Amino acid sequence: MLEPGGDGTSGHRTTTTSAIPFGGSLGRGAAESPAEELVPLLAAARLKTRRYRTRLGALDRVLGVDEDGAGLVSDSAALFYGEPGIGKSTLLMELAVRLATFDGLTVLYVSGEEVEGQIGSRAERMGLRHPKVLLLNTSRWRVIDQRLRELRGTPLDPDVVILDSAQAIVEDREEVRGLRKGQPMVPGAAGSVAQVRYLGQRAVGLSKGEKRAVIIVGQVTKDGEAAGPKTLEHAVDATFMFSRDEADRRVVRATKNRFGAVGECATFDMTSRGLSSVVESATQTLREMRGSVGVAATAVAEGFPRPVLCAIEASATRVYEGTARAPIAMGFPSSRLSFLLEKMAEELDVDTTRYAIRVQMPTLAGSPVPEGERGTDLAICAAVLSAMARLPTPDALVFGEVGLSGAVKSVSRGEQRAEIAAEARDCRFNHFVMPGATAPAFPRAMTPTIGRIHQLGELMDFLWPMGLGDAHRIARNGDVDDEESPRMKGKGRKKKAETHEGEAPPEDETGSLGADGKPPWEE
Repeated sequence: MLEPGGDGTSGHRTTTTSAIPFGGSLGRGAAESPAEELVPLLAAARLKTRRYRTRLGALDRVLGVDEDGAGLVSDSAALFYGEPGIGKSTLLMELAVRLATFDGLTVLYVSGEEVEGQIGSRAERMGLRHPKVLLLNTSRWRVIDQRLRELRGTPLDPDVVILDSAQAIVEDREEVRGLRKGQPMVPGAAGSVAQVRYLGQRAVGLSKGEKRAVIIVGQVTKDGEAAGPKTLEHAVDATFMFSRDEADRRVVRATKNRFGAVGECATFDMTSRGLSSVVESATQTLREMRGSVGVAATAVAEGFPRPVLCAIEASATRVYEGTARAPIAMGFPSSRLSFLLEKMAEELDVDTTRYAIRVQMPTLAGSPVPEGERGTDLAICAAVLSAMARLPTPDALVFGEVGLSGAVKSVSRGEQRAEIAAEARDCRFNHFVMPGATAPAFPRAMTPTIGRIHQLGELMDFLWPMGLGDAHRIARNGDVDDEESPRMKGKGRKKKAETHEGEAPPEDETGSLGADGKPPWEE
């Protein structure tokens, strides 16, 4: 349960400023520029806006990041939209309580769809309480405007206003001049183009004119786009789409953001107590699977504002001679997997035709990895080798593109992929296998082992430098009994030697004996 922190005055908005004459300079205490004043460009660069941290997983980064930090901008208008029942109101209620708790802000939550009792019972179930979160159940803009005027200048003057939703709130003020009594000033029912456009204009004016952060909840069309006129999306500073991924997690993605990168996303699990943040669902899966056979860690950069760490899975099942099966690629083109297996046979001298091979690319933030992403080539090869050799890959991040000649080529944002992995607290990597031309800047306290690969044939040497003999023998020959598996740590070898005691020395997997008549595993 979140409890109030402090007296709540630290986060209160300051709106009084002195006029800045053209050509003058900003004073030490000046933080904002009055509206409709001439401001020099050099002076405008020093007009900083405050950011309110939600501390709700990766949501702060989605809302925007600059040199002053991450979070919700103090005088901005944002639109959150998503399909019905996905959890928009749940997320924003938790956001409201967190802003009041950690930043000392006053938040006004206006609901045109639910009454106070419904909202209060949900907040009680989620353990959300704070005296500076105010509820207002109305669908009329006239009432909202009146309440804001009453609170202006008081200790409960809202810093943040949440309007739920754009399709429920209408303007119904009566006008005597030019309109009959009782006729609405803005024509149309709730949710009409005229009403939504008017609400957007008033919300933007509320944020810019009165320096409040305004969040509008929006509905979606049957095509999954934000409902209402496009002028609403153009008018607000940022738009955030709320959707589901394949694992039924909730994903918040920035589709427009004047204060941050487009495409940033935050992932949440829906629980009985509300939304639980999943910092990176792919990273969490990677952390759970690390150290497993057939798993290779990599970083995907294409289609994302910052690289995403993920795990590539592979399985290799022995098949009888003459029953070769086509490799199966899940989440990326099969032609790419076939090409990589051909290059592995050529460069690494491994016979992939003896195996039924499957490789799965993860889904990131509800979307497949773009087909143009080539930085996962080397990780795919590493995962397949691990599955064939029955040896887990080391604690390493692997990325790089495999060219037609077998050369490992540099990929876009290679340095950033390695740096993101080095900074990841949940997944610490001690080894990096990357193209030879990549030169990331690691933190001073970190001294990882870096394997710079120029040709695919070097991959196995960097993956298993200590167990290279076992890896080569198993991956290349592929006909070793389970008792000879490297995981048996020599037990299988001793048992086999005792079984053949007094008999002719058996041949090894390649069908040859050593110079002294003994098999290589006895040398």
